[in-house]
Amino acid sequence: MSALPRIYEVQEFAQIQRGEELVTVRHLRTIYHPDGRISHERLSVEPLLEVMIRAFNGYVYRSAGVLTGFFNDPDEAKECAKIIIIYHDKQVEICGTQITIAV
Repeated sequence: MSALPRIYEVQEFAQIQRGEELVTVRHLRTIYHPDGRISHERLSVEPLLEVMIRAFNGYVYRSAGVLTGFFNDPDEAKECAKIIIIYHDKQVEICGTQITIAV
């Protein structure tokens, strides 16, 4: 009988707006294989980006590999883009009250 891999999942939380609740910003998985290999996986980023956009009072539209966030205030869009760049190293286009992210 062969040994099964050990799998550990870790979620990183951050308070991305002062006074607000914690938001999941990263979801990682580490797999320790029976042959000694260790592999790391970053789990789906799209749901995390959607949660981050909603944390800044935005709403999300998803189409063809692009996530678009719409906000009421340009400052919210800028702050959200900054946080996405910090935590996910994604290129974010800002156009007034809208951000666009290729996923």
